[in-house]
Amino acid sequence: MSNGGETAFEFVMIPDSLDARLFVELSSYGVDLSEARHALELASEGGEDSPLRDAAAYLIGFAALAYCRTFFASNVLPVDLAKCV
Repeated sequence: MSNGGETAFEFVMIPDSLDARLFVELSSYGVDLSEARHALELASEGGEDSPLRDAAAYLIGFAALAYCRTFFASNVLPVDLAKCV
């Protein structure tokens, strides 16, 4: 949000529930996949004379890691939530 040219953030406390935790986890997956897509787009734009050409391998590696985060279970998740996902 913008507040007179400055970025403003609002924090809202939500009750701790499986639904809330699942929402946070799914939102995290969305961010990871969005970052992966952007990294792959940048890697594919790296033509012969582009400075992105040298970074393409790193961008592809970053995208692969971001995709993997969405498919492999996290060790930080509570056991109950890991069963729901």
